[in-house]
Amino acid sequence: MTVYEKLASARLRFLDAGVQPTGKNVFAKYVYYNLDDILPAINRIAGELKFLCVTNFTAETAVLRVIDAENPDSFIEFSCPMSRADLKGCHEVQQLGAAITYIKRYLYQNAFEISEPDVCNATAPAGNKPKQDKPLTVEDGLRSKRQEVINEIGKVMTAGSSAGLAYFTDAEKADVKDFIGNTGHHQVGLDLLAQKKAELLSELAKREKTARNENSAGGAEIF
Repeated sequence: MTVYEKLASARLRFLDAGVQPTGKNVFAKYVYYNLDDILPAINRIAGELKFLCVTNFTAETAVLRVIDAENPDSFIEFSCPMSRADLKGCHEVQQLGAAITYIKRYLYQNAFEISEPDVCNATAPAGNKPKQDKPLTVEDGLRSKRQEVINEIGKVMTAGSSAGLAYFTDAEKADVKDFIGNTGHHQVGLDLLAQKKAELLSELAKREKTARNENSAGGAEIF
């Protein structure tokens, strides 16, 4: 098979594999593919059909090359302009990693024609007549979800206060407040907040356990 035939076959095999997207936009109620969904299936198919996918990133361009492993001089190239992830509270390496992850996903979706719901369609109001003068956007949904997660983090940080307990110090609360302020109103910022909430819940569980053990042994105050 030529590299074109291999790519055409790979597209069909991916479709037949029934890979399901696991990414979720709760507000707009649509799902999308993560690299974790795409890469395992594509790599298996590439091994079966004997081709290799190689990505390369420069300051200006991102490229995905599908190379025929049986004839390395034969390849198909997909490219798009390189972009930048402007994430508050993240250093340059984290911003670069976020940009690469998103663009790499779109390159694979383009190369293997992996479709998912259009964001504009997904956020359009149902029916012919919208209930609002101005339909909600994805940004509105992210902002709403962000506030929801922030409220949940606040509950974690103040856990036990009604009983006169303080599981987190004032300094720790200030650090978390600064972290929240440095996250933006975008999907990556929301992911960072969700990760922070999970970390804080885990830490709270440890401290509550420690407090129970100390109380049962006649221990001291928590903080």
